[in-house]
Amino acid sequence: MLQKANVEHERLIAPKDSRAILESVFSVVIQRGNDMIRNGVTYREFDCYVGISKFDVKEMQLLIDCTIDYGVELGIPYSELDSMKGAYDL
Repeated sequence: MLQKANVEHERLIAPKDSRAILESVFSVVIQRGNDMIRNGVTYREFDCYVGISKFDVKEMQLLIDCTIDYGVELGIPYSELDSMKGAYDL
């Protein structure tokens, strides 16, 4: 959902075995593309997202809206999605 909502994130290139380190710093780490080799070292490109607890109101609303849209795409009735919004005062 973070990718779908295109929320702000960092795109990093790091040695391929750095994923565990990145995951200790960021909430979500997603590998992108293929490996790259530079000077004999294999690198990967990662999208790194901070935790949603650090989102501002606009970012959180965008994430919620994208989640609801995705639920509709999956065939969840809008009335059910709307009742979930009401449960959280959204």
